[in-house]
Amino acid sequence: MELEKDMQEIKVRRGERAKLDRVEGNLKVGNKATIGATNGKLVTISGEAFFEGNCEINCSFECDSLKVDHGGTLRVNGDLIVHKILDVIHSIDSTGIIKAGQIDVGGRTSTSKSIVCDGVTRVGGRLYAKEGLSSKSLEVGGQAEIEGPVSILEDLNVGGVAEVGGGTISGKIRVGGKFESSSPLSFGDMQVVGHIFLAASSKGTRLSTFGKLQAEASLEVEELELRGQALVVGNCKVARKLESSGKLKATTLEVSGEVESWGQTEIEEEMKALDLKIAGKFAARRIEVSNDIDLAGYAETKLGMVGNSIQVRSGSKYLGVIVGNKVDIGRSYDVVTNWSTKFAGQSAVFRLIGKETRVGDIYAKEVHLGKAARCGKVYADIVEFEEGCIAEEITYTKEIHGPIERVFLNRPFPRKVATLPTPPL
Repeated sequence: MELEKDMQEIKVRRGERAKLDRVEGNLKVGNKATIGATNGKLVTISGEAFFEGNCEINCSFECDSLKVDHGGTLRVNGDLIVHKILDVIHSIDSTGIIKAGQIDVGGRTSTSKSIVCDGVTRVGGRLYAKEGLSSKSLEVGGQAEIEGPVSILEDLNVGGVAEVGGGTISGKIRVGGKFESSSPLSFGDMQVVGHIFLAASSKGTRLSTFGKLQAEASLEVEELELRGQALVVGNCKVARKLESSGKLKATTLEVSGEVESWGQTEIEEEMKALDLKIAGKFAARRIEVSNDIDLAGYAETKLGMVGNSIQVRSGSKYLGVIVGNKVDIGRSYDVVTNWSTKFAGQSAVFRLIGKETRVGDIYAKEVHLGKAARCGKVYADIVEFEEGCIAEEITYTKEIHGPIERVFLNRPFPRKVATLPTPPL
C-alpha cells in the first residue's frame, strides 16, 4: 500500500487497503479501497474525506466533511461522525450511528443504530435507522423506516411510506402514501394521502387524511379533517374543530369546539361537542351539545340528543329523543350559510327541501313544527306549529299557536298542564 502526500492531503489508491490513525488535512480514497484504523477503533480526518465510489471503512470514522462520488456505496463498520456536510451521490450503510451537521444522500441511507443530524436530512430513495433518528427536518423521496423513536424539530416529508417508532415531529408531516407510528407520537400538522396508523395515546395539533386513519386506544388532536375513513379504538378528543366528509367510527368522541359531519359517523358510546352540524349520517349512543345542533341529513341515538338550540331541517330524519331549549323541526326555507364547507352543507339542504321531516319525542321550552314535520310526543312550554304537521301528542304549560282545529281534528287535542315530565336523559 502506498500513501501519497500532497499539501496535507493523503491519497489511498483504487483497490488498496490502508490503515490510518489521525490525518491533519484531507483524505482522498479511490474506488474499491478499504480503510482501517491502526488502533483498530477510530480514524480521524481533520479536513474533508472524499471517496471516489464503492469503499469500505472497517472502523469508526470521524471527519469535518465527507463526500462519496460516482454513484458508489460507502460501507462503515462502526460509527460515522461528520461535523459538517455528509454528501453521498448514491448510498451509505453503517453498523453504528451516523452523525452529521447535514445529510444529503441521493439513494439509500441505512444504519443498525441511529441517525443524528443537526440540520436537514435528505435522502432520495430509502432511509433505514434501527434505533431512532434525531434531525432538524427530514426529507425522503421514497421510504423512511425508523424502528426507534424520532425527534424532528421541524418538518417530515416522505414521498411514499413513512414508519416511525413514536417520538416527536414538531412541524408539518406530509406523506404521499402510508404513515405508521408503532409507539405514541406527538406531532404538529399531519397530512397523509394514503393510510395512517397511530399507536395509543398519540397527540397532535392538526390531522388531515384523504385515505384511511386507524388509531389505537385514544387519539387527541386540536383539529381533525377527514376525507376518507377513520377508526379510533377508544376516545377521539378534538380541541377545536372536526370536519368529516368520509367515514368516522370511534368509541367516544369529545370535541371542545365545532363538529361538521357530511359523511358517515358512528360513535359507539357518547359524543360531546360545543356545536354540531350534520349533513350526512350520524349515529351515537348519546349526543350532548352545549350550543347548537343543525341536522340536514339522518341521525339516530339510543339514549337521546341534548342541545341548547336544535334545528332539524326539512326532509331530515332523527330516530331518538330530543331535549333542548329551542327546537325547530321541518322549516323548508333555511339555507346553510355558516358551514366551513358551504357547498356540502347547502347541497344537503337543497336536496331535502319540501320533504317529510321525522323525529322522535321532544322535550323543550319552545318547539316549532313545520308543515311537513312528523314527530312523537311533544312536551314544551310554548308550541308553534304549521298546518300539515303530525304529532302523536302535545303537552304544554304556557302557549300554543297554530290551526289547532284543523291539525288535531282526528288526534288527541293539545293538553295544557302545570308541569312537564322530566326528560329521560
